[in-house]
Amino acid sequence: MKMRSLYDGVGDRKYTSFAERLAFFEVASALTNPRHRLFCLVLLNTGCRISEALGLQRAHVDWGGGSLVFLTLKQRGDINYRPVPVPDALIESLLALPVAEDGYLFNFGRTTGWKIIKACMKSAGIGGIKATPKGLRHGYAIGCVSIGLVQSKIQELLGHKRAETTSIYTTHITEDIRMQFHKIWLIQP
Repeated sequence: MKMRSLYDGVGDRKYTSFAERLAFFEVASALTNPRHRLFCLVLLNTGCRISEALGLQRAHVDWGGGSLVFLTLKQRGDINYRPVPVPDALIESLLALPVAEDGYLFNFGRTTGWKIIKACMKSAGIGGIKATPKGLRHGYAIGCVSIGLVQSKIQELLGHKRAETTSIYTTHITEDIRMQFHKIWLIQP
């Protein structure tokens, strides 16, 4: 099996950093179209795939559990739903959206969703391979590592079938590891 990496073939980072996620949040929060704004915030705060966000129905907003429940894609025929915790304010905003008869929260397709994310990334000053929905997904996973979640929990939150897929995130150098290096670095600015 080919080892996946958090960097592309020329060494560019595939994930959004915390600062980039914050810049994206600020831009997305200012969007005037509530569906576009909430779509961006769902991807940012859950690490879900773009199609999983578009498949979100009102019935999958779990107020009591404080989570969004996604139908996990890429499970090769298995039907698997996974809850992902989200801020109460996001749940309240999603529940306030008018919903079509089919129950879906977002009434646009993948192409429109992609364009919304790309426009927010550009406005936030984020470019390159990480300026995509997948860059947000990777950034969410890195955030999970940074707060100390165990790999099995991250695997569950992301909807990965195999632990090997999730293991790439454990190669990330977290801030606490970086701080430990202050003890051995010989150059101090």
